[in-house]
Amino acid sequence: QFLGKRGALRNLPSCPQFTVAGAIATGTHGSGVHSQNLAADVSGLEFVTADGSLTRYSREETPDILEGCRIHLGCLGVVSKITLDVVAFYEVDNIYYEGVPLEPIIDG
Repeated sequence: QFLGKRGALRNLPSCPQFTVAGAIATGTHGSGVHSQNLAADVSGLEFVTADGSLTRYSREETPDILEGCRIHLGCLGVVSKITLDVVAFYEVDNIYYEGVPLEPIIDG
């Protein structure tokens, strides 16, 4: 569900092309050196496994398993449901630079 102005994710993937499920599955680091990745905010996951069955993991019922399967790289099945911790709504500015020469960066 979309939160609208009722809440927000604590950390966001640094590229807008990522989906939330994809960012979690790959351990995408998001924004800022002092923030955990988005997978750290997962409190529940549900997968559809290869045989079509549903497998659920949650912080309340299976915390050790959830900890190990947050970053799953798609190996555990297709994510069908994610429960995330959220924080109070905030706005983010996106600054995008085009045509920045690479030579000064490469030359140091």
